[in-house]
Amino acid sequence: MRLSPATTDKGFLRTPGAICSVPGGVPMTVLPKKLYAFYRDGFRSMVLGRTLWKLIALKLFIIFAVLKLFFFSNFLEKNFHTDSERSAHVLDNLTRTPVPP
Repeated sequence: MRLSPATTDKGFLRTPGAICSVPGGVPMTVLPKKLYAFYRDGFRSMVLGRTLWKLIALKLFIIFAVLKLFFFSNFLEKNFHTDSERSAHVLDNLTRTPVPP
């Protein structure tokens, strides 16, 4: 197969002076567009996958929102009254050398 000077071996047109991702001459903007189209078309054709993604989103919401409200208290707000006390406590814990066990 004989290629013209304007095409690469994969059939992409070479743009003179374009920033290329590979030495063959494929512009860097082609790959993100192709990836976006690939995932867009894949998500459009999903049937079971949409339900699974909704289930994953619900589980993440429960983990990060609901559990934080009930199980993770605001330690700094309860134990220190001013912002300077809180920042001093954080700085002390970040810069303190750990005690070996």
